[in-house]
Amino acid sequence: MPWDQGSKGAKVVNTKNRPLYDGRQEEVPVRYGEEVKNWWWVSGDTMAVPHAAVAWVGTNAYAGGVDRSVKVRLYRLTWNNPFPDEVITSLDFVSTGSASCPFLIGITAE
Repeated sequence: MPWDQGSKGAKVVNTKNRPLYDGRQEEVPVRYGEEVKNWWWVSGDTMAVPHAAVAWVGTNAYAGGVDRSVKVRLYRLTWNNPFPDEVITSLDFVSTGSASCPFLIGITAE
């Protein structure tokens, strides 16, 4: 998800707000070092975070091309709706303005 230059420890890089049909909102923090890490992976760096899973590791023109010791990775964060019988009407992916550059690849629902 994010690119972050040298962050250590957890901080909120963005928050997902999920308005439910009755106007309530559920916020899900996405914290650097807890749910996501830098998408650049350098050999020797750990990929694991406590509250998410690595969903994909691959290459791009630089990672694996120019520098074979670098790869890129994406994390999967799973959220269980505390009100499963209610309809989620929208989702806001909001940056907190930190040094991170969060991006969202996709959303699925069950």
